[in-house]
Amino acid sequence: MITAEQLKQPVEAIRPLQEFVPFSPPLVGAEEIAEVVDTLKSGWLTTGPKTERFEKAVGEYCGAKHVLAVNSCTAALHLALNGLDIGPGDGVITTPFTFASTGHAILYQRARPFLVDVEPATFNLDPEKVRLFLEKECRTGGKDGRPRHKETGLTVKALLPVHYGGHPCRMTELLALARDYNLAVIEDAAHAIGAEYRGRRIGALGRLTCFSFYATKNLTTGEGGAVLTDDVELARRLRILSMYGISDARRIWKRYAPKGSWVYDVVDLGFKYNMMDIQAALGLHQLAKLETFITRRTENAGIYNQVLSDLDLVRRPTVQGYARHAWHLYPILLELERLDLSRDVFIERLKEHNIGTSVLFIPLHFHSYYRQVLPYREGDFPVAEDIFRRLVNLPVSPALSKETIVQVAETTAGLIEEHRR
Repeated sequence: MITAEQLKQPVEAIRPLQEFVPFSPPLVGAEEIAEVVDTLKSGWLTTGPKTERFEKAVGEYCGAKHVLAVNSCTAALHLALNGLDIGPGDGVITTPFTFASTGHAILYQRARPFLVDVEPATFNLDPEKVRLFLEKECRTGGKDGRPRHKETGLTVKALLPVHYGGHPCRMTELLALARDYNLAVIEDAAHAIGAEYRGRRIGALGRLTCFSFYATKNLTTGEGGAVLTDDVELARRLRILSMYGISDARRIWKRYAPKGSWVYDVVDLGFKYNMMDIQAALGLHQLAKLETFITRRTENAGIYNQVLSDLDLVRRPTVQGYARHAWHLYPILLELERLDLSRDVFIERLKEHNIGTSVLFIPLHFHSYYRQVLPYREGDFPVAEDIFRRLVNLPVSPALSKETIVQVAETTAGLIEEHRR
């Protein structure tokens, strides 16, 4: 590990990285490749038996009764909102510190995202600020007991927390608020498959949970996602909506089997959100390896924690006592007031030393589109905005060797120390 003497040296004195370290490379093995080849040879490429196997396996892993595999987490979020009949005249509470898909899914339904600031420790939706929003900016009443936003008159119907970076939100408090105000809880768990809250895996805490299996995620199907629920009727409706609104969507692939029938009925205005068997073939083996992946991510995070532990110019991520962190991300916050460079220049310096990074996320209300459609402006969410200005996400993928992570950590620490004011 890096020593105090090394920190006093210029960063060039630390072992250089000879090749570029990508921010979040996937780890795909021979098992995934063989399963995909088997799918290609099977003559059935789209939604079929392997997708059903994958759905069952995800449900067993997460403890959820019903799983619908889809082509993205964005699709999962949109289906969840549509399935709950959230639409024009409705509002959904969520965080500004998330990717655009969270807000997009709400806007697809012509509903309104109500943004509430995050906690400084976890970057997750702050339950206390949610409570203050409901108490001060809304009024309750009516037969459904749901709050109405005082300024817009919109009915607040759902709470959509995001488990940032693989660290679970404070679900006990959020679920209590949801019960008190008759709100549905839809968890954006794009980062959080394998994470645990008070000993329970993310996937069966709220009314609905949405996962991402994008190429950079802890479990990848290339593109893909899933929506989970314990509600059998809601699950049935989501499956119909995911495939054009066709009534027997679960068995639609069997219409081409010897005993299948060409007859079908479209019973709702559905979408084209289904997952393919090619994707599920990847997912079956990725899921089997997920615990190993998370163990390696945790080890990588531990390396960063050790190397950066004595460096007072950076804030490391913390893990709350209620959480098992999935370590999709390893975010650090720079103490910019004591550095002689900006966050953006620091990222460029890391790139010069062959280290790929990211900044996840740019707050929603900083984007041009959201400035047009929502009334929020810079300064409205001081915690999320301060995090964004200081944030750098370091590589933590299990595809990277421990030696590489040590070198990234040492280079990062040395570079930070080099720019101390």
